[in-house]
Amino acid sequence: MNYIFSGEAAEGIFIFGTFAILSIVWFGYFRNIYSSIIARSTAGIFVTYMVLFMWYRNSTGYVEERIVSDSYYALVAATHGIISLMAVILVCYVFVVAQKSFSEGKNYFTNHRIITYSLAILWPLALLSGLCF
Repeated sequence: MNYIFSGEAAEGIFIFGTFAILSIVWFGYFRNIYSSIIARSTAGIFVTYMVLFMWYRNSTGYVEERIVSDSYYALVAATHGIISLMAVILVCYVFVVAQKSFSEGKNYFTNHRIITYSLAILWPLALLSGLCF
């Protein structure tokens, strides 16, 4: 259990998850292809892993050690937490609404460009802020 939440494994899983989510958005936006099964499975697995990862790091005392040893860590962690929460909520919202839109024959991603661009920027930003610590 320790290995799956360790540095290299966790970074790889987060990078792969980011690639998968952005690929779903890219295919929906540019190719008008959207698979709700793939989107929901990817989001569900990734969000579950993120919650377990945060629980593991908190339960092992990693967060408290870093806050005590590095003064800026609390600010970075809080900023990352806010960005990540917004990104997860946006992904869940977009994937549910996109399914309805695509089933009606409309391309959600091209019809809602601001939300699509926000997701395309916010999700990698959450990944990058997480890699900072």
